[in-house]
Amino acid sequence: MRLKIGRRFVCFLLGVQLVFLSGCTTELYDRMLIHAIGVDTTENGVKVTLRIAGTGKEEQEQVLSGEGESVYQALESVKLKTGRVPLYSHNYLVIFGRQCCEEGLDHVMDFFIRHFESRPSVRMFMAETTAEEVLSAKKEDELIPSSTLGDLAQGNVSSGAAVEVRVIDFVNGRNGPGGASCLPVLAAGEETVELTDTAVFRDGQLCTMLSPEETGGLLAVTGKLSGAVYVLQKKNAQVSLRIGDMKAEIAADPAVPLGVVVKISLEANIAAYDGTDPGERCSYEELSGSLAQMVDAQARDAVDKAIGNFGCDIFGFSARLCAKDTSLSQSLRKDPGLAGQIRMQCTVTAQVNHMGSEEAPLL
Repeated sequence: MRLKIGRRFVCFLLGVQLVFLSGCTTELYDRMLIHAIGVDTTENGVKVTLRIAGTGKEEQEQVLSGEGESVYQALESVKLKTGRVPLYSHNYLVIFGRQCCEEGLDHVMDFFIRHFESRPSVRMFMAETTAEEVLSAKKEDELIPSSTLGDLAQGNVSSGAAVEVRVIDFVNGRNGPGGASCLPVLAAGEETVELTDTAVFRDGQLCTMLSPEETGGLLAVTGKLSGAVYVLQKKNAQVSLRIGDMKAEIAADPAVPLGVVVKISLEANIAAYDGTDPGERCSYEELSGSLAQMVDAQARDAVDKAIGNFGCDIFGFSARLCAKDTSLSQSLRKDPGLAGQIRMQCTVTAQVNHMGSEEAPLL
């Protein structure tokens, strides 16, 4: 008898739990699966632009927008418009408009750090104009998919043409001893979106931009230049080179206050040698020297602009210096301009390798 009462009581409790849980669960079709979030500033606060996955027969992504005094309030306004609950765990792109970056990102970053569904691995970008323009870009009257924007970014990173910055990377740079970080820039054109320059930040605020060549210098100093393509003009010919293995070593210079020594070594393969008779081609030693000079110049230009002109240490020099002198970390935090006094001594060695046939047969 007692056993029967116990079983009935357990079944009763399970039934009550099922009733309450079924009432609290949000079905997938009631959710907005967000793929990308754009943030722009307005006169009254913030405007967000969302790319959400299509539902049912709608295979295309949709663009929705909302406004509010904060990022979270703007996102909630979209929820109120649609009656659907946003799902941020599917988001993989965050784009900030240029004006937002010029005013500083500290007042719009907290949601992407604090919200329990936000992921620190989400990629961050700056829009050349507005985030809304980038996320509204169309090709042949159809939205350019968020996945295409992600592939574009990954392709440029793997080819040594752009920096890859995640939320956690930006926050760590912002809170590091140098207080500097950077973002790749997305520009919307006619039926296209492309990566252009690199935006440089200090204390979360946009300071300057690095050109593609200067971005190459940044990637060289930070050891991320593998896959990059360089073109040398030699004897009325063009030599196309692809960077293979490379590494960059950074160490504090014991002989110079706030000095660092950077040693860059790289290998490159000849992809094409156009416009010159094989008998008049340059030696591998000459090509290696020219490539080393080009990379060295780009590295110095990037350091001169970011650190020399704006005191933005996006290269990780401050971390190396603070490892040598722990008291320097507090000094850099109190006076971020101190990073502008960092001096780099750079040496670049390159080796150009023979690839394929020197004299290709006629087809």
